[in-house]
Amino acid sequence: MIIKRRGLNPNETYCCTIRDVKQVFGKADIQVYFGYNICRKEKDNRKYYQSNKKFDEILVASMSLFNSTFYNEMYWIMHFFILEKKEYNENAYNKFIKEALPKLYKLYEQHKEDNPYEKGAYSVVVGYDGERFNFFDETDYKWLD
Repeated sequence: MIIKRRGLNPNETYCCTIRDVKQVFGKADIQVYFGYNICRKEKDNRKYYQSNKKFDEILVASMSLFNSTFYNEMYWIMHFFILEKKEYNENAYNKFIKEALPKLYKLYEQHKEDNPYEKGAYSVVVGYDGERFNFFDETDYKWLD
């Protein structure tokens, strides 16, 4: 597991911590980026990561199988986006740790052996609507329960 983290301003937060990810994902072969290689503004990231569907929720995370044609290899990447503290409280944090993060791990386990040349590279984004976390499968363009 490779983890990179971008520093935050006082009014910013992430949906979980590095420790939370390590506890759930253990020694999974995945690259985890906290605010790294993305825009600080969540709405700009929403446009990029959710280009195929209107997305009114706060974008909190994404996970995908990345195919690097330059290095001729495939690897899993998980992004955690920078959030405004006023939009993401401690109740949301606890709910993410108990419900959404284990679900992301379950999806990783379910798709980690997928062949992207058969179906396409797997990709899922996680949004928060103020009450619950919603998962959108970008491979099949459908909401997950």
